[in-house]
Amino acid sequence: MKTPLSGIGFCFVVTVTLSGQYFTIEDIETGLTTYLKPATIGNLQWLGNTDRLLYSADSVIYSMNIDGDSISEILTLDELNGILTKQGETAVITIPETQAVSDSKITIRAGQQLIVFDTRNREHSIFSIPDTAGNIALNPNLQ
Repeated sequence: MKTPLSGIGFCFVVTVTLSGQYFTIEDIETGLTTYLKPATIGNLQWLGNTDRLLYSADSVIYSMNIDGDSISEILTLDELNGILTKQGETAVITIPETQAVSDSKITIRAGQQLIVFDTRNREHSIFSIPDTAGNIALNPNLQ
């Protein structure tokens, strides 16, 4: 005769083999561990109306064509922190939220600062966002 306790014990004893590693049912079902979750690509999005993608990885913002054979560095974390500290702002420890607003312009929100960065000529503008601001919208036709 099966008892509820034997069923519970069975759940914790059963293991699954994936790629030569053993995982318990608890590992797979509870989500307590992170090693079974797929990696994500930060800030992945189209760069305007181009065939290029924008993403961040390893403290760098990159641009990549759709085939993946042309990857270019747009901005590093050190360069971003240089922009912030030059304005008297606090440096960041990771690449913050980034948004492509046109083919050549991206916005980077670091705390209460909004940086508009031109990817073609590497120029930037920085704006302070008021504490009371709600939704932040930006015109893609920035000059």
